[in-house]
Amino acid sequence: MADNGNTPEGSTAPDGGFNRRRLFTLAAGGAAAASGILLPATAAQAHGELRYYSGIWGQNTVNASNAQLQSYRYRPSFHDKLNAWLQLWFENTGYEKPLRVWISGVHKDSGNAAQRQGRALNLDHIYVNHGSPTSQGAFQANYEIWGRGSGSGLTYARNNYWATAATLHYHFGTVRTYLNGSRVSVYVDNMTSGTGTTSFTRTESQILHVQASCRYIWGKGTTIDGEWGDQAKRHSHEVLERIGKGGYLGTSKSHWQAFNVATMRKGIGTESY
Repeated sequence: MADNGNTPEGSTAPDGGFNRRRLFTLAAGGAAAASGILLPATAAQAHGELRYYSGIWGQNTVNASNAQLQSYRYRPSFHDKLNAWLQLWFENTGYEKPLRVWISGVHKDSGNAAQRQGRALNLDHIYVNHGSPTSQGAFQANYEIWGRGSGSGLTYARNNYWATAATLHYHFGTVRTYLNGSRVSVYVDNMTSGTGTTSFTRTESQILHVQASCRYIWGKGTTIDGEWGDQAKRHSHEVLERIGKGGYLGTSKSHWQAFNVATMRKGIGTESY
């Protein structure tokens, strides 16, 4: 079944969606929310070890469907990658904590293979400076909302969208955006990339990301068609030259990583290059 519990602010319960029997069962097993809660090997969790976590990188997660704090079940190694991702994202911005990471699902028994194993995530929003007068939305995934904007508002939303996508591509082999079937949230999983970081392997998702980044973040006017042609190669090479890396995306993993970090920093406005 899909996770559907709510965790109220300040609650130490691993998942606010517990019924009484489930709560007593976890309590008897010595469940502890802070470090993740190991679930028993029942039929519903037969796809490897799953644990409850109340947040990512120490920042609370929010159920995007009801705006309530919620814990989710993850494969621990996938959750570790999410921790590394959010740290990379935050450290390349000028934003302040606390963050609120809005998501619309992780583990789902009826989902695809990654979702059944707790190795997928649908990212919806990131809010920064939560609880302060300067609280703001730093990332909005729903293209149906921000894609209708215009002027500086559209530019801000689109730049932050592709900047955030760059940090996801840094860590995850599968990233789906509005350009390849995920228009409301950004979908990621680590079924191909595992516990490591990624290289440029010319997947359609990566090519679309490079083309969109070159066009919208780097001002190259790149055609977005998912084809790895001369224009995309040239424009991405020019970006690597501009940031002092040189070479091409496929030269090494470090070239792909440098492209994504620079795209993040320029898109968010941390560095102009």
